[in-house]
Amino acid sequence: MRIDEITKFFDDVEVIDIEKEVAEKLFKTDSNGNPIIGQYISGYEGINFQNLVAKARAAAQSRPREERKAIDDMVDAEIEKHLADKKKKAQEPNTPTPEKPKANKKPVKKDSIFKEPDIVPTKFKGALGWVQKKFKKGTDIADKFTKVSRK
Repeated sequence: MRIDEITKFFDDVEVIDIEKEVAEKLFKTDSNGNPIIGQYISGYEGINFQNLVAKARAAAQSRPREERKAIDDMVDAEIEKHLADKKKKAQEPNTPTPEKPKANKKPVKKDSIFKEPDIVPTKFKGALGWVQKKFKKGTDIADKFTKVSRK
């Protein structure tokens, strides 16, 4: 075979634009018959176009001699599935979830910017109590004598 004969053989091969095939099924068309991507036919809103194109491409590769039929069958099946899901969602009663009872909590004081201490000081007994008592007195005395007064 010569090169010109080989190229003539490939000139007869038709290349299918998969995106256009899918778009013709999903979207409205303009005055020339070209699909307007983004303007869904009523009822087809919410179908993922890019996902559908990927699935159509896979279906076309799985059946290379029947590409157009494989694409049409796959897109039709996805449209029917979408419409069935949409109908099922419309029929489901919208039941609100029951609210959980709220526990009675102590109201937060907004007047104070300081948090109240969580730990209540306890009084110790015995030797530890004596240390605690002396330590308290020592801090009180230290506070009295360390105040700075300027003249």
